Amino acid sequence: MQLPNCRLFLVAPSTGDPQALAACLSAALAAGDAASLLLPAEQPLVQVLLKVAREHDIAVLIDEDAEMVRSMDADGVHLSAADASYALARAQVGSDRIVGADCQSSRHRAMELAEAGAD
Repeated sequence: MQLPNCRLFLVAPSTGDPQALAACLSAALAAGDAASLLLPAEQPLVQVLLKVAREHDIAVLIDEDAEMVRSMDADGVHLSAADASYALARAQVGSDRIVGADCQSSRHRAMELAEAGAD
């Protein structure tokens, strides 16, 4: 049974050959409906995997590096949930890009960050 509006959030490993990971990503994107991809802030890996993600029209988030988001023209940044880092990241990427935050299992934290504007 397929759930409507249920899409995958893919997370790339921080190590490995970028070309091999690109082949794996292509296969994964061909097999399932992905909404976004989280990449470690490793420039060679981001360059290769960003191209694959663009071919499949999925959002690309960079882990913990808002400055790299703008320089690599990624869609946004993903943060560990801290108010100070959220405000700084939002200022760095602007209002037209995604700022996601990991709130672990805290609904309260998720609500606080959502109210601040986190995606």
